[in-house]
Amino acid sequence: MRINAPRLFSALLLAFALSATLAIAVEFTGRTKSASAQSDGAGGSGPRIQCSWILQDADSSMAGMQYGQDADPMRQPDAPCAIPAGSGTLPSQNPTSRNVIQVGPVLPGLPGETAVVEDRIVQSWAAVGHASDTGLVESVTWSVFNPDGTLKTQLQGTKVDPLDSGDGPLGNDDSVDLNDLGMPGNTGTMFDSAHATGQLSADAISASDLGLVDLANRGQRDLWFAQWSAGSGQICGEHLVQVTAMADGVEAMMNTTIEFQCSYNLEVDVSKVLWGAIGAVGKKTIPGNLNFIPEDSSKATTLRYSGSHPVGIGIQFGKMFEIDSDGVKIPGGLELETFGFGFGVDRADLEWFDPIPADEIGWVTRDEFICAETQQVTRADLSVVGHPDRSSFYTSQIYFLMRNTVGCGLGDGSSADADTAGAESQDV
Repeated sequence: MRINAPRLFSALLLAFALSATLAIAVEFTGRTKSASAQSDGAGGSGPRIQCSWILQDADSSMAGMQYGQDADPMRQPDAPCAIPAGSGTLPSQNPTSRNVIQVGPVLPGLPGETAVVEDRIVQSWAAVGHASDTGLVESVTWSVFNPDGTLKTQLQGTKVDPLDSGDGPLGNDDSVDLNDLGMPGNTGTMFDSAHATGQLSADAISASDLGLVDLANRGQRDLWFAQWSAGSGQICGEHLVQVTAMADGVEAMMNTTIEFQCSYNLEVDVSKVLWGAIGAVGKKTIPGNLNFIPEDSSKATTLRYSGSHPVGIGIQFGKMFEIDSDGVKIPGGLELETFGFGFGVDRADLEWFDPIPADEIGWVTRDEFICAETQQVTRADLSVVGHPDRSSFYTSQIYFLMRNTVGCGLGDGSSADADTAGAESQDV
């Protein structure tokens, strides 16, 4: 996203040579659905959810689920499922645990690219039992919610059979047994991944009598899992993952959250706009095109967006102020403050912002352009309205911006502070 170039100004060759720095800014935020605590049955009835954890496919280029670290090993859950120190009790965890793992963005290819984009596998797990330790848990389901609270998917859980000898998530059939799940230290196994990502303590897994493996072998707690996938264009941000167990007509729930990392990359193929001579009246326009050529010398500006979700696009022109031969602003010098911007694909059908006063932001509003899709190339026609009173030279900055926009996949349209990046202009 960054464009970097040195601050250079060459000899002044045109009567009214104007140039503009191009930069990019981004602003985002999201919302998360409120979590609800676990509710257990009373008097030896109903289900109990001991622990809940989530794992991502550590290598989406390989077939099947590959267990390993998440996308940000430095970030750990707020609290793992663990046996409280010195308690001699079963493992337990906060029923509203947040940020249990971070999943890397699943990015689409850009137009013209032929690389195959792999969906990223996600597995949700839970250790569930009956309050009586012997009763039947009828079902375990997972509901995954988008950052705006809408339902993304709902999944029916599959129970791990400790007596089965078939291959499970690491094998070739649908049966799953404890032998498939490993232990902390067994690299590439489910339990090692759950421990390495900070979601399960080692004793919660392997402690004698009290750990999940021994509890499952005795039939006091069963391990359940569900598998889902995040495809191209997956909404980024924090997602609520709610597991619900049913027994004796009673529900128990436990909430965790999973974060899909955001990725957004808005590129512009020129680092400077050379306006050339501008007359005393009227408007000077530099047409864009759809040919994205880095450091394009044709002066035609092209925007290219690739990211994990659609975004809103905007533009902001800085004042164009008069400079001396060293590129330094002249105190009390002339300024140009009125600009225009055309955005879209077809030159005959651009959305025009005209005029745009300097320092104001124009956000694209037409329905067909309001969200830059996750693999989109558009043209940017740029205009300056000039009324210079004397032959001189001027420079300014132009910012292209991205933001979360209602309907673009991230929720409420609010924004955080902008993160800007840019290049210095050069007169020729």
